[in-house]
Amino acid sequence: MNRNERRKLSKQQQRQAAAGGQIAIDTSSLLATAQQQLDQGSAQEAEITCQKILSINPVEPEALQLLGLIAYFGGDLKNATAWLKKAIKVRPNFAAAYYNLGIVLNRAGQAKQAETAYRQAVKIEPENIDFQNNLGNLLVNRKAGEEALKFFHQALAIKPNHLKILNNYGSALSSLGRHDEAIAQFKKAITIEPNYGDAYNNLGNAYMERGQLSAAIEEFEKAIERQPDNARMFNNLGNALLDSGEPEKARNAYQKSVELAPGQPRTHSNLLYCLQYDPGVTVGQLNEHHLTWDQVHGASHKAHWPAHKISKKPGRRLRLGFASPDFGRHPVGFFLIKLLENIAAKDFDIYGYSDRFNKDDMTSRLAAATSQWRDSFNLTDDELAAKIRADKIDILFELSGHTKGNRLSMHAQKPAPVQISWGIGYPGTTGLSAIDILLTDTYHVDPAEDVLYPENIVRLPDRISCYAPPSYAPGAGGLPARQNGYVTFGSFNQSRKIAAAVLATWASILAVVPDSRLLLKYSGLDDEINVTRIARAFADKGIDPDRIMIEGGATHEDFLARYNAVDIALDTFPYSGGITTCEALWMGVPVVTLPGSTSASRHASSHLSTVGLTEFIAGDLPAYIKIASGLAADFSELEKLHQSLRDRLAASPLCDGADFARQFGTAMKDIWQNR
Repeated sequence: MNRNERRKLSKQQQRQAAAGGQIAIDTSSLLATAQQQLDQGSAQEAEITCQKILSINPVEPEALQLLGLIAYFGGDLKNATAWLKKAIKVRPNFAAAYYNLGIVLNRAGQAKQAETAYRQAVKIEPENIDFQNNLGNLLVNRKAGEEALKFFHQALAIKPNHLKILNNYGSALSSLGRHDEAIAQFKKAITIEPNYGDAYNNLGNAYMERGQLSAAIEEFEKAIERQPDNARMFNNLGNALLDSGEPEKARNAYQKSVELAPGQPRTHSNLLYCLQYDPGVTVGQLNEHHLTWDQVHGASHKAHWPAHKISKKPGRRLRLGFASPDFGRHPVGFFLIKLLENIAAKDFDIYGYSDRFNKDDMTSRLAAATSQWRDSFNLTDDELAAKIRADKIDILFELSGHTKGNRLSMHAQKPAPVQISWGIGYPGTTGLSAIDILLTDTYHVDPAEDVLYPENIVRLPDRISCYAPPSYAPGAGGLPARQNGYVTFGSFNQSRKIAAAVLATWASILAVVPDSRLLLKYSGLDDEINVTRIARAFADKGIDPDRIMIEGGATHEDFLARYNAVDIALDTFPYSGGITTCEALWMGVPVVTLPGSTSASRHASSHLSTVGLTEFIAGDLPAYIKIASGLAADFSELEKLHQSLRDRLAASPLCDGADFARQFGTAMKDIWQNR
């Protein structure tokens, strides 16, 4: 709430004076004084003046509201709420008090109650564009973007060129995936005010959603030029730079953002996620960095952890809760579904807490496999934590780590007596003291490294997860090299994983395998900034540009089908491919990987080991090049692999849902009894 958002009192006082005689006139004068004192930053004097008013008229609603504002600006949200509710009780049609109550409640994390207050303010004064705007913004945050559009429309009908509302309207459109329309609104705002930094920032976000990285970076830089102290803009620039394969530049942007706004947990998470791409970081150093997140953002919750009632009654059905924003066609979905569909219902009740707004067929499948399904995308951290406590969850799984949309601030509240971070969505530690266990395997975390982790390490016997191949995956084709006469290497990993050292190594492979080609495919890879970066890297190593094929995103079905043009998949490092490795194998394509010291570098080696394909795991860079070039030299062996890998994967522990669920269930019972 700023000065512009406050409702001025003068007109209201004039009406009171006309209706109420001398006391109202005197009160009006004092109210004007109190408002002026607050506007000038003299909150203590304003409070004294308000108390004087209440000594004259104990039910003066404007004075009660002002005391609410004074408490709010002083950080006392509890008393701010109480004063504003008193004002509303005295004057039930007090639109301004409802509006300000909405602001206070929203700041207090009570989004649902804030929405109710905003709606009442709009009902009383439907022509007030500030009321319409704030309600619209709240609805966007609560994943009700379609309804939010209505209020932005109404506000713009009153004032068509209102910069803030145009910008917020664009953000609402973007939240619904209507990026072209959103871009038009942001550009309109910029045309009206060329120095409007927020519009440049949101324009950059819209370009990001469309995979136009170079355009996004340009807009973020324009935004920062106009608001050089804006942490959010540096964070967004970091996101674009990371997707452009520039982890060092991204890290600098994230660090700047954290310096400007150290209290923002999501920005700090982005910085930690970026560190996973640093080839020089050790697992010990990485874990120490993660511990800082808990120190800054999580530790304050520890004093308020609830006292959970623990029952170890033999045979009691345990309640397992799984929380994630990624319950859909996402690695988390493909690694989780077989567990949920096979775990013994007599032993466990399964609760899903889904922050995913855009649902798909995998979302529906996951929901059907649970005992209780909760859509949590419109809940605050406090509300979600309360819901989990009310559900009496015994063991709660954190599945997203420091990736986009995480709920670490919710997990920091310790809503379940046992909390487990399971590395199917994020590798390694979260750093949270509220997380008791890191669930992993012997491949991701070497037993000798256990002491480096803040959590207790629990390993599943054979593998970290179970893969569910998509039913719509096309059949694995024959060996492309037989038809082409040359070998095609491929990588369908995220653009952010394809850093300079990776490109240099791939260039070395192409140099020793005559006439070979390289196919790269992922959303954003076809953007100018990535195409130029990749082309330059190969040109510098003397590789003919005609040997490099770069493609952007596609539907998942088409994405998988494109593997039928690849003979050998090359894994990235130091951040390896997890689901990408499984998909390549399912499509009959062998994967060559180079594991490092961190969990993020060991995804592919874990899956390959589980399937019994350890011969494709390199110990160093020369070995990585040797394995890849050796495979390329033997068409007969490659052909056998293409013909057999799908069946081999399907028959391996990596796809055995029943056995995995049995091992997982046993592990959970042991954890509960021995906690």
